[in-house]
Amino acid sequence: MRRAIDALSGGRRKNGFVMEVDAIAIVILSMLGTSFLSGIFGMLGGIVLMGVLLTWLPVPAAMILHGMTQVSANGWRAWLWRKHVLVSILPGYFLGSAAAFALFSWPSSLPPKLWSCLALASYRSRRG
Repeated sequence: MRRAIDALSGGRRKNGFVMEVDAIAIVILSMLGTSFLSGIFGMLGGIVLMGVLLTWLPVPAAMILHGMTQVSANGWRAWLWRKHVLVSILPGYFLGSAAAFALFSWPSSLPPKLWSCLALASYRSRRG
């Protein structure tokens, strides 16, 4: 299996990290499953997905993949409901988003995987 993955990646590994085929399948299935979870219950899918991604991926890769998944899912939902969007609130929303982006982009540090998992656990316990 390792030789097949090395052949597909051209024998090059970035930072010593190459995902196995079974890990890729688990990540893809968890993305689909958590989408259904969010669709049925309206919540919890993103947190479960982040937990699964942190199990299989390093923190930076998990955060990027989670962000891409959330943008695509929320973008599709926004497109479907575009006729019901209140355009008058968008400037305030974009201003707040820009402020949050600037605030959280300022410290360029990466939390350890343990801290990320603990943050996920404390988020769910605080929310009820």
